[in-house]
Amino acid sequence: MTDRADRADRADRADNADHADDVANSDHVDDYDPMIYDAMREAANRLRGLYVARQNEATTEEERQRWLEKQISVRIEADAVDTFSLEAVQALRASFVARCRAEEQ
Repeated sequence: MTDRADRADRADRADNADHADDVANSDHVDDYDPMIYDAMREAANRLRGLYVARQNEATTEEERQRWLEKQISVRIEADAVDTFSLEAVQALRASFVARCRAEEQ
């Protein structure tokens, strides 16, 4: 191995060690069951679907706009969740499910 390649290899190992320390010291959980995240996304899609149905049933432009804004809000919330935070993903899923149940009544 050349001197240059050796230095690059040592630098890569140092970067990886720094990254491992960062991960070990973070509050993020990156090894939870990915189905939990999928369930949150599915709850978001269900809620958005209800909002689309309400938008299609709306009789005024203001009402249609209100339902469209709710759809967009759900998408933004789902996109903004910290995917490494199990607690955040579970809380958002619970929120989507609660809103969905409220809309279905």
